[in-house]
Amino acid sequence: ILNLDARYEVFPRIGEVLAVSFFHKRFERPIEQVILPTSRGVISYQNAKGAVNTGIEIEGRKGLDVLWSGLKELSVLANLTVVHSRVDLDTDQLGIQTSTSRPLAGQSPYVLNFALDWNHDRSKTRARVLYNVAGERIAQVGSNGIPDMYEQPRHLVDLSVAQGIGQHLDLKATIENLFDAPVRFTQGEDGRFLANRYQVGSTFWLTATYSH
Repeated sequence: ILNLDARYEVFPRIGEVLAVSFFHKRFERPIEQVILPTSRGVISYQNAKGAVNTGIEIEGRKGLDVLWSGLKELSVLANLTVVHSRVDLDTDQLGIQTSTSRPLAGQSPYVLNFALDWNHDRSKTRARVLYNVAGERIAQVGSNGIPDMYEQPRHLVDLSVAQGIGQHLDLKATIENLFDAPVRFTQGEDGRFLANRYQVGSTFWLTATYSH
């Protein structure tokens, strides 16, 4: 992988950041999952000739007390990545793979993260609500007329609450995938055929950290 990137950062205040990054990645012989043209739809792996990902990432963290002093315990964090991806195929692959022009398998055209943080210094209590979504991406490459399979966007929400106790102990409770967003895979033009759908459930974590 050849990776080139440039990043510009500004730190308005302690704990705050505004940043923009430009990146270009060139992959040699990337490995992708492919659907073999059999009656059972066997999944295998194949190397493409190459691939290119070019994009921009914008990141910011800002305290909300700039809007009103009563919001000094709240801050927001946002991160947006937009990617243009293209795969280069070998001559023999052009006659086999269904799509002759497509993005790299597993690469979403965009990824968005947004978080709202609450930090109460006096009580040592912290909380975060995190939202994440990624654009549809090819999960499995189709061949011999079988359409590519796309994983559709999932709107994920995580919630965490932490409490410091004394000088050394910190307790943290986390719920991941709070609303149990389903995993969906589609095939065909405009994703009109639902190939698979399932739910993975929510995950609960309770951790304790002791430090000297």
